[in-house]
Amino acid sequence: MKSPHRDGAMMRRRRRGRQTYRAPVTKARWDRQIAGIAALSSLGFDSTAFRGEALRRLRAVVSIDAAFFATVDPVTLLFTSAVAEEPLGAATALFLDNEFAHDDVNKFASLANSPDHVGSLDRATRGDRASSSRYRDVMAPLGLGDELRVALIAGGTCWGVLCLHREDSPLGFSADEIDLLRRLGPHLGEGLRRGLTFSSASDATGLKGPGIIILAADLTVTSINAQAARWVGEIAGEGWSSRSELPVAILAAAAQLAGNNQQTLPESVTRLRSTRGVWITVQASLLQGPAGLQIAVILEPANPLQLSSLVLAAHGLTPAQQRVAALVLQGWSTHQIINELQISSHTLQEHLRGVFARPGVRFLLDENLSPLLVELLADIGHDAVHVRSISMRSATDDAVLERALAEQRIVISADTDFGDLLAVSNAPVPSLVLVRRQVDRRAQSELPH
Repeated sequence: MKSPHRDGAMMRRRRRGRQTYRAPVTKARWDRQIAGIAALSSLGFDSTAFRGEALRRLRAVVSIDAAFFATVDPVTLLFTSAVAEEPLGAATALFLDNEFAHDDVNKFASLANSPDHVGSLDRATRGDRASSSRYRDVMAPLGLGDELRVALIAGGTCWGVLCLHREDSPLGFSADEIDLLRRLGPHLGEGLRRGLTFSSASDATGLKGPGIIILAADLTVTSINAQAARWVGEIAGEGWSSRSELPVAILAAAAQLAGNNQQTLPESVTRLRSTRGVWITVQASLLQGPAGLQIAVILEPANPLQLSSLVLAAHGLTPAQQRVAALVLQGWSTHQIINELQISSHTLQEHLRGVFARPGVRFLLDENLSPLLVELLADIGHDAVHVRSISMRSATDDAVLERALAEQRIVISADTDFGDLLAVSNAPVPSLVLVRRQVDRRAQSELPH
């Protein structure tokens, strides 16, 4: 592994005797960049492409010597992927140790849960950078000074984090630059959120079975099985080898446990998408034994139940809308949902309009879902039919997809075979809403037979 201290020395030699910071930028130019990034966030780039283009545009108005731009699991706030420019990459383990094991200013989780989601090192320390252990132990040896951190919130949910660095000099980020990132944060979060909904999915063919990695307390690999090596290759890309550093998503889950000195956190779990679009669960657990403290990391395909809240949130649904959507897709009647959630009929209809926001969408419901859902969709202005009503009760999955394609309908089903068929065909249409159905006896007893 490269020495972060050597990278810092190289950076100082490269920049010694010259300043690279821009002259003040006009408000009109800042406004144009904000509008440009806002438009970019709606185009459906995957997260890697979006981050690269957003950083390029940001550099047009803000001087940045290094950047860290990561996606996070919105539930655990653990990193799921990261762009770490040099010299930051060589110090990944040190940054993770600081983030999860030490008290310091502007932790990403703190910013995500604060009214103000933006913070600079100089402002948080009132100019005393050395009071921050992150500066003393990590950034100063790298030749870095002030940093500007942002939790990227869209729709009340954190989808990523951004940290901009300046070289170690008295000149830090200005109040105007901090305000610019405050305005940009929601757009950057929106771009990451949309990246989840537009990314193409793939199945885990050839990757069956869990992968297991055993890490020492310092996050070095003690052992790794063949399945885990294949899973890590899915996350890191084809260039990864067993001699390479583990991806940041795995290291972050393990670092959260390693930094849990009181061992009150039994496990650390995050969900992420691989370079091929495969959904993966990373679960880290503490181990105690003769070898001392170790961390076991299990990698395996994420199941629909683990993904439901993430996917619904990624499509912009509020927590209340997610609860309604889950019950509707399980076949619950309007009356049952109202009683279960203790809401009025009017509130339920408002939530349903939020879930199925575009009027006039055409749906085809599969045999494994209740016809009650047809009525609910029709009540809010959609054209929905059930396979039973069009004499396709015993039709094959291929026939259902062909009918949906011919009538330009979106298939709603709890059958995972549909996802496999679409993945094999690589066809962009018809669209599919795949639901995890948990049968509830109260609902099941009222369904038509």
